[in-house]
Amino acid sequence: MNTNDPTIQDNCPLVDQQQQQQRIKKCHGNQRDQRFRKKCRKRGMQQAKIEQLLNKKKQINNNQNN
Repeated sequence: MNTNDPTIQDNCPLVDQQQQQQRIKKCHGNQRDQRFRKKCRKRGMQQAKIEQLLNKKKQINNNQNN
């Protein structure tokens, strides 16, 4: 086995790159809630009012599921 063979050395970095790509994905919270907050901020709503609406929306969804 020749350790100076460039094809063997090139395979190792590819494996490292694949492992890094698999680890990149992360959870960033509920995207639907984030879009709703963004839309409300664009309309000029206060943070407290936005949270009130989100909590109300979540309570309605929980009652429908039960």
